[in-house]
Amino acid sequence: MKALVFGAGKIARGFVGQLLELSGWETTFVDINRDLVQALNEKGTYTVHILGDPSLNTDVTHYRAIALDDEAAIRQTLGEADLAFTSVGGKNLESVGAVIAAAWKGVTRKKPLNFITCENWKDAGKVLENGIVKNLDGADKAYFEEHVAVSEGVIMRTGAEPSADQKAQEPLGVWVQNFWELPVNRDTFKGELPEVKGVYLMEHFGHFLEQKMYTNNTSNAVIAYTGYLLGYDICTAMKFCRRRQ
Repeated sequence: MKALVFGAGKIARGFVGQLLELSGWETTFVDINRDLVQALNEKGTYTVHILGDPSLNTDVTHYRAIALDDEAAIRQTLGEADLAFTSVGGKNLESVGAVIAAAWKGVTRKKPLNFITCENWKDAGKVLENGIVKNLDGADKAYFEEHVAVSEGVIMRTGAEPSADQKAQEPLGVWVQNFWELPVNRDTFKGELPEVKGVYLMEHFGHFLEQKMYTNNTSNAVIAYTGYLLGYDICTAMKFCRRRQ
């Protein structure tokens, strides 16, 4: 099975990429950062570190990376992918949608393609879909609307900032929480979900994504702001917080 992942940051590599690796998929990461793309291809592996339980760490090896402006490579992968994800940051969804639209022209598929947005962003699926569709017309637009669906996922994992030593030792390594679920909106998904560890279709998805942002993400922000006001340093992966001098 083949997956296409737009973005190659902490969540793309340290959550989506890990789940795909553990499920036996081949993954293509697409990123705007050419240095990162080159490093991923040259190294051929990176490690996902699970905070608090190193026994769950994963070496991710079944992947390749391509640049966001490599339209031909993206077009080919769109035609082959069994599933697609985005983890690019909500403010970038519309521009990534335009890139997908440009590459979509001329794509033919034998089965539907589902995009799953992995963003902390309100109506992320609608934003991405609008960014794609408004840049298509005629037969390309009709073919896309018939064969493609865009669904929202909810990221149930956070990536930690590595220390300077960790960055130096493992420039591509990612340090993440020990959470493994990626619920996806069933109502907007086409067909059956291929098997990916932790990914499942949720009925009555409703405002689950907004609920998560207002509870989980807001509480994280409150703790961070409070810590700063009390004079604590920002914590990095596997490093205790200390008061600023």
